[in-house]
This record gives sequence, structure tokens and C-alpha cells, in this order.
Amino acid sequence: MEPSTVFETSNPRTAVESYLDAFTRHDLPRCLDFFAEDATLSFLSGTYKGRDAIKQWHKDRFAADLKILRVDGVSASGDTVNVDLHVTSNRLRFFKISNLDGYATIQLEHGRIRQLKLGMRLFDRKATSNPPATSGVGVADYRIFVGPPDKYDVVSAMQFNLLTTLGLREHHSLLDIGCGSLRAGRLFIPYLLPERYCGIEPAKWLVEEGIRHELGDDAIRLKRPAFSHDENFTLTGFGRSFDYLIAHSIFSHAAPAQVRRCVSQARDVMTPESILAATYFEGEKSYTGSEWQYPGNVVYRFDDLRAIAGEFRLEASRLAWEHPNGQTWIVI
Repeated sequence: MEPSTVFETSNPRTAVESYLDAFTRHDLPRCLDFFAEDATLSFLSGTYKGRDAIKQWHKDRFAADLKILRVDGVSASGDTVNVDLHVTSNRLRFFKISNLDGYATIQLEHGRIRQLKLGMRLFDRKATSNPPATSGVGVADYRIFVGPPDKYDVVSAMQFNLLTTLGLREHHSLLDIGCGSLRAGRLFIPYLLPERYCGIEPAKWLVEEGIRHELGDDAIRLKRPAFSHDENFTLTGFGRSFDYLIAHSIFSHAAPAQVRRCVSQARDVMTPESILAATYFEGEKSYTGSEWQYPGNVVYRFDDLRAIAGEFRLEASRLAWEHPNGQTWIVI
């Protein structure tokens, strides 16, 4: 059935501008009126097909307070319309980024949106070598998703330097828990011998974008890393043990049950000489909720994390290793 509030225009550019106006006002019914019943919407390497999926996408974006701050340009070629715009959201503001350059490519058919692709522009290194975090300069979405993009390189180096200081060498095996867009993997994978790196990351698109933009297919063919997209910390899924494990910025979002699951699974893939290095935000009272918190953070007392490790006959100690985001390292 066609939606009840049908827009009347044969001009693709006018239709898109009307849709952007409805999106800016967070007018959900009006936004949906512009889509064909079997339309597809692509965002952050995810694809939403059909009116119900697109409706939920809009609900989620409105809940995250995704806003179009301004439109820099709209151009049309036949039934395809390209839009340059600036956006903001709760997640961007959490990372102290006021706005980002975005783009939309919209294909229409019989006056309705058949396909909509939304994304963030990659950082243009020719424009500036050191863009301020609040400048609005485009940054790749796969970088934003894992933390402050202006610290992406520093956090990579911090993890690599820590593990090599703890004894990691090229012949060792490493499990990167929550490997994301290979922020650290882009250093570990080339360093380690083939088949020594494994990464677990529920968001498959993050790994794919990390390979595409940070590492390259040649490194994958040469080093043969393994990846799992399990959502429940099933570290045993690789069927092997590891010399080193790293869980950067996992306990800083995880509920106690999730921390226990991770530590329990880690024990099952560790040898008596293995080391698990993890970060958390230290506080006076540990988080007691039951849900993963993101982009927000949770805090734990060191003694409570040490007690969790003790439940699985593991020893834990706090490590004095500087972290640019104020997290604390724990070695288990």
C-alpha cells in the first residue's frame, strides 16, 4: 500500500531537498513517505532493505540525535542526486567532535527514493596534516566508531609498545579482543609471523573497513590473520591457545557478567605463561548494570576486577602505563 502522505514532484532534486527538510525536523512519517516499499539504505557499511528496516534506522538515528547542520551542495544527474552536508550526533559530541563532513547519494525511481547511501568523508591529508578535533574535517566513520579519531594513531602505538614491552615477539600468538577497525591490528599483523594474529569483533564491517583502508589485502594474504564475529566473547572459537591477549577498551563498556564471560573464556585459551592486558576506567564504585554501555563508559574498582580474575584462578595486577584517554591497564 502506498503511504498516505504522498509528495507530488517530478523533480528529483526538489524531492531530495524535501526529504532532507523532513529529516532535519525528525519527522518520521514524512521521511518514510519518500521511500519506495523495497528501497535500500546504506549507512556505516550496513544495509537496510524495505520500509520496516528503514523506519527502524530513522528511529535509531533520531534517538542518537543525528542532525544535519547544513547542506553545502546538491547536484542532480538524471534520477541520481548527490548531497554534501555537515552532520552531528550524540556519538560525535561524546568524542568532542562538533560535526563531520558527510555525503548522500540518492537514486530515485518514479519520484521515490529507491536507494540511499550515506557516509562520512575520509580525512583529506592534503588539506591539513593536523586537523583539530572540532574542525568538521571529514574523518572515516570506521575510525570514529572505535574512539576519538584524533588519537587513533596514538592508541595504536600505545598497544603495540605495551605488548612488546611485556615480551611479545614475532613468533608469539596474539588474540585481539574487540579488534574493531584494526586500530592496533594494523601494527600487530605485519609484525607477527603468519597465522599468529586472531581478532574477534562482532561488527564485521569494522574489520572490513580496517583491512580496506589501514592494512590492505596484500598483508592479509601474506600474514593470514583469522577473525571471528562472535558477539558473546567466545574466545575458544579459534580452537587454539594464545601467548598474549589484549582487550583494549572492553571492560570500560562491559557489564560485570560480560567481564566474567571474557575472563572465563580467556582462561580457557591461556597457558600458564600467557598474559591478558586489558583497560578499564577506575572509579570508587564498580558498575553493577547488566547492559553493554556505548558510547558511554562504565567504571570498576581494581579490587573487584582482581576478584573476578581470582574466580577463575588467575592473578591480576594494575599496570602503570600511560593511556591518552585516562584508562587504567590491568594485566591478568
